[in-house]
Amino acid sequence: MIKNKFLVGYIIGCIAMITMILCGDHVILPSIKNHEYNQYKIQYSWLTMRIYDKVNFEAGKNKIDPKIIFAIINSESHGNQYAYSQAGAIGLMQIMPYHLPKGIKSKYALYDFDLNIEVGCKVFADCLDNSRGNVIKGINAYERGKKKEVSIDYLGEIFENLNYRKRYAK
Repeated sequence: MIKNKFLVGYIIGCIAMITMILCGDHVILPSIKNHEYNQYKIQYSWLTMRIYDKVNFEAGKNKIDPKIIFAIINSESHGNQYAYSQAGAIGLMQIMPYHLPKGIKSKYALYDFDLNIEVGCKVFADCLDNSRGNVIKGINAYERGKKKEVSIDYLGEIFENLNYRKRYAK
């Protein structure tokens, strides 16, 4: 009986190692993933595992640090997927309807957190590209949208959320 438990553990460990070798370092093993999720959950009470997974997937797809996306969501909507601003921005990442992908006609589709995070990460990635990778300018461009004024308070809130200033405010 003990040998069988040992063998099962050994096989699971081998499968995990082979998966990491074949897929690269971006593979998150369940125990590590749960630990990271729990760390975020302490700071963001609104966070669910589905939102966590979607943010990590879309951030990875767009080559963005997911910590920034969590901070943006917290600043924009405090995790309320049904948030609606006076300016007309919708959902977790407060997306303006003019950012909707072609083929989606209703702005109310942005209340779906999957679509909202997908579009929000794409918009933020475009803001980063337009600011030549400067995170501060990218965040400002995301927050401003089509407005001209710059909000220092918004930047402060984003950086305060994750103590990000040390790494990116150069």
